[in-house]
Amino acid sequence: MFTAAFGGIERPEHFTNHTHCDECWEHDEVLRSRTREILSIEDVGSQAWNPITMATPQGFAYYLPALARLALEPVPPNWDWYGYIILFELRWNGPRNERWQYCNRDQRCAVCLLLEHLHRTRAESIKLYDCENKLLEALEVWSDSGG
Repeated sequence: MFTAAFGGIERPEHFTNHTHCDECWEHDEVLRSRTREILSIEDVGSQAWNPITMATPQGFAYYLPALARLALEPVPPNWDWYGYIILFELRWNGPRNERWQYCNRDQRCAVCLLLEHLHRTRAESIKLYDCENKLLEALEVWSDSGG
């Protein structure tokens, strides 16, 4: 689903506003050194140091298939469930934000389908991370009828 929806997004030369500050530069370097196939929880699984938070809309959309993969994987030892972390990224800056605007209707639908799937199949993790409201907020943000 995500590969079909997001596969056509070209890999950007830079993933962040890399000249803004050292942190943006470092996050850009991490994302530039990875591909969708090898991006790992170790790269983006820290809420305190997460390159995806600084990603441009194109960079975020480019990596969405990898982020969906991480959210669907079992919770790794010594890391939080990525499904919880991606909710922040999907709710970032509220409805009709620049990431939402960058994506087309099919891509937004794919995000909604991912969120609905997580809601149906990851009840234990949702309860453990107390994030059902955040998941429903993210669904509202990405829904074409929301906001």
